[in-house]
Parts: sequence; C-alpha cells; structure tokens
Amino acid sequence: MHSTRPSIYAIVFAVFAVAFLFIFFFLWLFSGRVVQFETYAISFIYAALCSSVLAVVMKRSVVRKFLQEIRVSVFWALLLSAVLMHSLLTSQSLSILDLVLLTLVCFWAGLILVDIESIVVGSFFALGLCTLIMFVEFSIPAFLGVLSHAEFNEIVYYQAIRMIFTAIFPVPVILCLVAGILGGYFGERVFASV
Repeated sequence: MHSTRPSIYAIVFAVFAVAFLFIFFFLWLFSGRVVQFETYAISFIYAALCSSVLAVVMKRSVVRKFLQEIRVSVFWALLLSAVLMHSLLTSQSLSILDLVLLTLVCFWAGLILVDIESIVVGSFFALGLCTLIMFVEFSIPAFLGVLSHAEFNEIVYYQAIRMIFTAIFPVPVILCLVAGILGGYFGERVFASV
C-alpha cells in the first residue's frame, strides 16, 4: 500500500530550504542589501542545524505531541501579538478589556495543552514569538528603508523595543502563565471526568 504522507527526507529538505531563505533574507536586509560569502555561509549553517535537529526529532515517537504544542504556541503568539498591538496602537497602555482578552487567550491555550510542562514552555515560546512579531510590525518603516536617515532607523528600533517591553512586562507575562495554568487545570479536571 502506498502512503500519501510525505517522507522524512522531503520534510527535512523543505525545512532546510525555508530556514536558508529565512536567514538569508534577514541577513540581506540587515547588511544593507549586500550579499557576501558570509551571508551564504551563515544561512547554510543555520539551515543545516535546523534540518538536522528536525531529522532527529522526526525519528522519535513524540513528534505528534511536539508538533501540536508548537502549533498551539504559534497561534497563541499570534493572538497575543494581535491583542497587544491593537492596544498599543489605539492607546499607549493596556486597558481592562485587553487584559481580559489576554486572559481568555491564555486560558484557552492552557485548556488545549493541559500538561503543565507544555503550558509553561509554550507560554514562554509564545511570549518570545509575540515579542518578535511585534518588533517586526513596529519596525517595518526601518526594515523597508522609507526613513530618510540611518539615525531614524535606530530611533525606530529603540522605540519599538521600549514599547514592547513596557507593554509585556510584568503583568501580561504573569497573567499569561497563571491563566494558562488555570486553563490546563480546568481542562484536566473537566476532560478527565468525561
């Protein structure tokens, strides 16, 4: 019987190609749009590391659970960044509604993940990815080069970092962990009895 699932080699090659192009793009962007040998070498090394780690992970039986946790954490980060970006672009601080939305997002993620270790690791992964997403969104003018002087790029980066860290720390981080753990506890109690 012929399987329609892609082989491990195809997945590892796809991850290699995506990782290479991802790092190559960002190195090209940050080096003033100049491609040198180091750009290719660093991109190749990064892609080789990512694909070799994936090859090792795919040989294990925990891949399905790991991929589910990563998928939930990525969506968690996207929802967190959407709520935080909306609150930062409409007002300079988090309102009660924003905190309630953050709590609901984290509670649902904890409800899906259930395992306490997965929730803690997933929340830190989601917060890190959320921070990266928000930094890229705030820094788009500097990335695209629409600012007239290079000094303005540094100001944009500084302001983006300042806005992100004043918005995320400490209340949303603690709220994210507590709501995720409560969601996991609630999910374990409710779904274990079903």
